Amino acid sequence: MKTTVKISHSVIKRISEISKPCHGKLFGSFSKNNLTILALQVDIGSGNNLVNSLPAEIDFCGIFHIDNEKPNDSWIREYVKDVDVTDNPIFINVDLESKSLSSFIITSDKLEVLTYTTLTENDINSQFLHLLLRGNLPLKCEANKKSVEETFAELRKIVTTGKIAFNFEKHNIFLLENEFDNPIIGISGESIISELCSENNDQNEGNTRKKKNQTAELQILNVNFLRRNTKLDSENDIKNHAPICIFSKKQSTNFNINLDINTLSIVNRQTKISKLYGILVESTIRHLRLYESVLLGCLSENEDVISNIKELETFHFYTECGHFVSKIYPKNLEENQLKKERQLLHEELLVKTEFPKFRRANMFDFDSMANKGNSPLINPHESVKITDNGGHLSLVKG
Repeated sequence: MKTTVKISHSVIKRISEISKPCHGKLFGSFSKNNLTILALQVDIGSGNNLVNSLPAEIDFCGIFHIDNEKPNDSWIREYVKDVDVTDNPIFINVDLESKSLSSFIITSDKLEVLTYTTLTENDINSQFLHLLLRGNLPLKCEANKKSVEETFAELRKIVTTGKIAFNFEKHNIFLLENEFDNPIIGISGESIISELCSENNDQNEGNTRKKKNQTAELQILNVNFLRRNTKLDSENDIKNHAPICIFSKKQSTNFNINLDINTLSIVNRQTKISKLYGILVESTIRHLRLYESVLLGCLSENEDVISNIKELETFHFYTECGHFVSKIYPKNLEENQLKKERQLLHEELLVKTEFPKFRRANMFDFDSMANKGNSPLINPHESVKITDNGGHLSLVKG
């Protein structure tokens, strides 16, 4: 069956407006021969794997190229070889001289002209909703590359081997691994996710986010991350060997962090409940990979930076990109220390640099959505760096 392609208006707009040669990846959601392209990443040689900062279910699905000449077919085939969510990747080419945009779908290593539909933000929100997963996992390891990689590999194993469950907040619904007789508790697995968004089920889950001159509905469902601490009967039958203790007398710097699982998924409203467990597992895995990359990046800094990392904080940003971008910042680092990283993110996403979009103060406020505007106002002055310009603090009257 032929693939139906829809592309976010924001993606087309940003690609069309760029005035210098570049190329990069396209990301989208694929289901039932329907591909919806929602995000892009310019290849600037940073080595950043943006997919771990995107909501789960948004995957690498194509490429774009902006130049005076169209690239040869061998370059295109090489660039899309890692696309695994579809057999028919997308290729968008923009000619800088004529400012003309042409789109293709790759079928059997051949380029075929693509006809697509453009989606506005309202269109996307009417077809998709988000799952916000929250929980925590403990991380204790030595502050070296090998120990960090081994520890995160073990955490990912815990997540993928059925030792976790998910609970939809306020709905009394639990999702378990398929090895259980009843992996879904509280609702039929054939039900679709949009049934949880009705006002009868929860009047606080569906929320409206207002913009100037338009109203865009952005819906969030809260999900809790639960870890199983008890063993199953089959696990209790395993014979363990006598405990072994290894004593090593040396000085070392250790990480002792409570990882805050705070991650997003984007799902089509027609997705069956039975499909959600795998999606939430993938969302958790992406978040752990993002954590791992942040810690490994810190290891390249000096020892003072490593020893001062007390906590990592997750921030979700919703900009003119039309989708969420998640970043993890060490709590002790100031905004000026993160400036280079934030600038690279602007370049990769083709977001204008006139104003900062990925500062902590620009994070998306989910709590205000839940309270429908009844939450306290945000004080922007709390995020402004205090400076000493030689002035004096005085109290005046009149």
